[in-house]
Amino acid sequence: MWSHRSIIKFLIVVVIVVTVVWSVANVHDYAAHFHNGPMVWTLGLSVGMANAISVYSFVIARTRNVKVAAVSGIILFGVMSGMLQTFLYLVNGAPVLAAIAFGWFGPVAEGVLSWLHASLSEEQEPTRKTSKQASASNSKQVQGGASTQQAQASSKQGPQVKQASGLTLQQVVAMKDQDIADMVQVRRQSVNQWRNHKQGPEYLERKLMDKLPELAAVAVNGKEHSHV
Repeated sequence: MWSHRSIIKFLIVVVIVVTVVWSVANVHDYAAHFHNGPMVWTLGLSVGMANAISVYSFVIARTRNVKVAAVSGIILFGVMSGMLQTFLYLVNGAPVLAAIAFGWFGPVAEGVLSWLHASLSEEQEPTRKTSKQASASNSKQVQGGASTQQAQASSKQGPQVKQASGLTLQQVVAMKDQDIADMVQVRRQSVNQWRNHKQGPEYLERKLMDKLPELAAVAVNGKEHSHV
């Protein structure tokens, strides 16, 4: 199904064809005053189409060399077409301003419409590329975010279980404050406050068993074994 952009571009091509036919007929009629024959139609056709092609090439050009060539084509074919058509209306007795208006209508219309068609075509491609790049970027960000979250979760859980596994509560209490802080993921100052709490060493032990359930299990099992 055609979009609005596709319909506009199609209509532009139709109007370009109409203006080219206008230019071809006018150039033929003027040239026929001096050389009437079938080859005169080819002159009109080449001049009319070359102007539109030059403008289109100038719009889509990416290098300086192509732009220079396109501008040369616009000057050569556009100016030639406008002058020949203006002469046609002057020869047929039209006022000067009317002759200029009629004579330059074809070349100018071809150039403007070709420019518009090329711009619409060029505008479409970057939009598609941008949407694809945005989708790819979003996908990478989502994947990267998930990987980062997994890494953070592993860094929080992995070291804690690994360091506390196989240790007794007394061994952990005897460790340095910074080592305990790294193990339970708190600040060193917090561990120091637990150790120097007014309730005594038992307060630090309770906090460690809250933070590290495996130490609590070891402590309970040790008491049970001591009662046996």
